[in-house]
Amino acid sequence: METTIISASQTGNSRELASLLYNAFIRESIKTINYKACDYDFKNISKERLLIVITSTYGEGEPPEEAVELYNYLFSIKAPLLINTKYAVFSLGDSTYKHFSKIGKDFDYRLAELGGKRIYKRIDADINYKDVFELWKKRLIKLLKEEYNTAANTTNNIALTNSKVNRSNICNRRTLYLASLSTIKKITSNYSIKKTFHIELNIDNDIPYIPGASLSVLNNNEEPLVKEASKYLRTSIDEYVYISRNKVLINTLIRSYFEVTQPSLIVIEKAVIGSKCDHLQMLLKSNNIIINAIKHISTIDFLRYIKLSLNANILIAILNRLKPRLYSIASSQLDTNKEVHLTVNLIEYNIDSYTRKGNTSNYLIRYASYIPNLKVAVQNNNSFSIPKPKHMPIIMFGSGTGIAPFRSFILHNKIVSSFKRCWLFFGNPSFNNDFLYQTEWKSYIKANILSKLTLVWSRDQAIKTYIQDLIRIKEHNIWLWIKEPTTIYICGNANYMAFELEAAIINVLCENNNISYIKAIIILNIMKANQQYQKDVY
Repeated sequence: METTIISASQTGNSRELASLLYNAFIRESIKTINYKACDYDFKNISKERLLIVITSTYGEGEPPEEAVELYNYLFSIKAPLLINTKYAVFSLGDSTYKHFSKIGKDFDYRLAELGGKRIYKRIDADINYKDVFELWKKRLIKLLKEEYNTAANTTNNIALTNSKVNRSNICNRRTLYLASLSTIKKITSNYSIKKTFHIELNIDNDIPYIPGASLSVLNNNEEPLVKEASKYLRTSIDEYVYISRNKVLINTLIRSYFEVTQPSLIVIEKAVIGSKCDHLQMLLKSNNIIINAIKHISTIDFLRYIKLSLNANILIAILNRLKPRLYSIASSQLDTNKEVHLTVNLIEYNIDSYTRKGNTSNYLIRYASYIPNLKVAVQNNNSFSIPKPKHMPIIMFGSGTGIAPFRSFILHNKIVSSFKRCWLFFGNPSFNNDFLYQTEWKSYIKANILSKLTLVWSRDQAIKTYIQDLIRIKEHNIWLWIKEPTTIYICGNANYMAFELEAAIINVLCENNNISYIKAIIILNIMKANQQYQKDVY
């Protein structure tokens, strides 16, 4: 029996795991074929006898863009019965988000509803997924070998090439590089409501990355934060606990292992359950006002508010692991060689008499000059990269620090002329205070490296105006580009900007193509599947 693996990935993690599973199947003589979701002919899914789905969840509970068509097809009335299909699902997610691993759960539910038989339980893996995946992979292989005794007959298709490409991606993501600060410059004015900095890092070794990639920065919690967190423990921070059989100081755990600044309703729910406080548990279950209030504050402030004291074991059980922060790279390796450029907002805000800071942005801007060996890694993003074929027009929509990857694109274009034409929309609060990289964009327009530049300043007039408003004004010109065809890129805030821009693009398709909203959605989904509509949102 042939096994089909389908990976649905936004940043490459699911694809990496699919490649690892595929290679393990080959070693075990399990007949298999490996597809990216965008390469899979989903109308043949009823012919599958053994199906493995490895998927992530994107944004606020959405499927990765390469899997939108597959997902919509399975949940449509056209979806076939799968009574002869056996399947397993491995789902990637981040438990700090409300819709944790939603797409994996959706695939699992729908495959069963269509008559598929689950042969192995679904795993919903958090951000530290590697050990969990290894265990799931071993048990799945054992089950398949015992039950099916599948023969060694590997199908060779395009997915094999994709696996080879992924190896470099895996290497990049797993390789830590040492970096030192070369340049830091504030690029918003002193009157701006934002504090945005241009940062240049020197990397010890050649660091392979492509336009659209992100830099992962690893750092610890600040010492004052560690001391504050220790107030809510029933034990001394100088005591030891065991993590994965390793003896570790509680002080070290709080500093280097656990996230205490990011808001997480899931962590807060765990803390309340761990406290065994009936009153708090009742409030959390019944009071939506309280839930909406606490889900936006950090874990450490929640503990402070309710004066909750936890023992070390409960703390270890509830807290999320400290995650590296991803920043879109704002440079091209062809242009800067061993330098990597970032565009970073310094995050600072007050809660009561406490000043809270963005952990990594504060680390980079305030302390990086004192640290000779910053630990960084590269994450190439195949779902946000220069279009194939080359010389296709592109339209880029970026707000705030979402301008960073487009600077990378244009610097790359300066060296190799990748795009037929390129049009940049950029929005920020104020022309005088927030025009990031102003001199550069003007020089790129003059040199015809950038074809068009459209700017919008939300607070420079009585009525706030945003990029989506400009899309409506210039919808016919945008439509003429889309028809060529054109690749569209969106980078910025996931909750507001990306949603509003997508609605505006759908309106462009409706108004200029004289089609219904439903047909426009179908066209947009086809564009996503063909990587002609790419998002990098945060």
